[in-house]
Amino acid sequence: MRIILRQTFPLGRFHANPWRVFPFEDPHGEWPPSPWRLLRAILSRSYQLERERRIECQSWRDSLVRSFCTSTIGWCLPPFSWRGPGLRQYQPATFEWDPPSRTKKVKGRPVNIPGEKTYRPTLVQDNFWVVGNNSSGEGSDNGIVWWIVEGDAWLKEQLGLLDACLERMTYFGRAEAITEIKRVEKLSNDTDINCVLEAMPSSGSVPVLAPTEDATLVQVQAVTDDSSVASSTVPPGARWLHAKRPARPPVKLPRAKPRTRMSTGFVQFAIGTRVSPPLNSIVVLTQRFRGRVIREFLGGNWRRANQAQRESARLLTGKEADGMPLRDHRHPHARFGILFDQETGKAARLLVWRNQPFTDAEQRAILNAAEHELPLSFDKAGAKDPWTVRLVPLDSQVPPPAGFEKQAHGRWESVTPYVPPRHTYNRKGRVKPGESVEEQIQIDLARQGYDVAGLKIAVDNRVAEWTRVHRPRRNRQDPSNTSRRGYLVALTFDAPVRGPIALGHSSHFGLGLFVPLVD
Repeated sequence: MRIILRQTFPLGRFHANPWRVFPFEDPHGEWPPSPWRLLRAILSRSYQLERERRIECQSWRDSLVRSFCTSTIGWCLPPFSWRGPGLRQYQPATFEWDPPSRTKKVKGRPVNIPGEKTYRPTLVQDNFWVVGNNSSGEGSDNGIVWWIVEGDAWLKEQLGLLDACLERMTYFGRAEAITEIKRVEKLSNDTDINCVLEAMPSSGSVPVLAPTEDATLVQVQAVTDDSSVASSTVPPGARWLHAKRPARPPVKLPRAKPRTRMSTGFVQFAIGTRVSPPLNSIVVLTQRFRGRVIREFLGGNWRRANQAQRESARLLTGKEADGMPLRDHRHPHARFGILFDQETGKAARLLVWRNQPFTDAEQRAILNAAEHELPLSFDKAGAKDPWTVRLVPLDSQVPPPAGFEKQAHGRWESVTPYVPPRHTYNRKGRVKPGESVEEQIQIDLARQGYDVAGLKIAVDNRVAEWTRVHRPRRNRQDPSNTSRRGYLVALTFDAPVRGPIALGHSSHFGLGLFVPLVD
């Protein structure tokens, strides 16, 4: 006859140690649960059944032990069970005086003063196996331990009393291991024996305590204080067998759904720093941030990237695969700029924008580049500079600054110095024909598609200052000054126009940025 037991642990843990194994030195834990423990648990509940129903169960116990000991036992263990880390906690042990009685002199006479009687604690190691709690319902095999007991000595008359004992079993192992166990007619679908008892140990097997075939009722239900049990390493009527735990199936993690970001051509960051970067540091910060964005996008240095990688980064770098500037200007590449607060004069935001929306990979590279601080110093040792800039991403709930909100305005002024792309003065200090600041601004605006008819340009020559500009790596060997003279400029269009407007030298790195004047 085949008997199938379905056992679950509602708390998801099975607390137990093998027989006479010190918990602090237990290398394996008891898994699978031992048949010796199950048989003793059933017998202990038979006495509860005998008290409740006022029936005689002695003869039934003898036949149960005989049937159980002559049967073969196997398990279908939960595939993802694993041994927990163990818990260490203090529990009360002996009840005694704490502190012990002591003698104290009172008015010159010795007086015996007792301490307080209380429990002395002891440290306990609580080993357990994580089994699962079958939280998915009756139809799920998660956290179920199946016992398959097969033998020829089982009688149908025993099954009713066996079911009654299993119904009264509330814990299995230590009292923390709450359990529910019952007899069922068949295994669930796709369930088969994955752990059996073997007489000889093998690689990877663990010891399991099981009753011998000739064990008696007296031997099985003997308490641990009995002299025959306390003086033996293996209790009478038991033997050590071995079982190999089923291999844990490989875990297939669900693939994370790729995060789709909102299509946008504008990304902004709040600037946090102890010392606000001066106007002369604009290009230093933007070109360093741009370099990080490119490295994040390519997964390394641009010079080591292959042809296909360089082509994919064209609208971020502004360069062709051969390193030369873009030849097709129908889709302007990304621009980087720093916006200054007009009231405090401090750097407020770092902006990245482009007419064409950024791809998801480009947005990810821009955000990843902002995870590390930017140094403020000019030399290569700036990474060790204690004065740095922290960039905080701003989501779509933060409105873009004026000039980036796609509204038309008639009057604009520069918030970062406008640097003419070509030299304005000749060697004699005179303005070159057709190269004045006003004429270069008109040419730059017309190239970007703005209507310059009726445009009024006001250049404040009194506030001109030297500003650091961006020099491409291919031109850094040429003898030239890295600083140019910048101007503050005001523009008044005949008809309102939309921004953003960035003009002049290094306009892709934050110079020549204009904001609208709102009345």
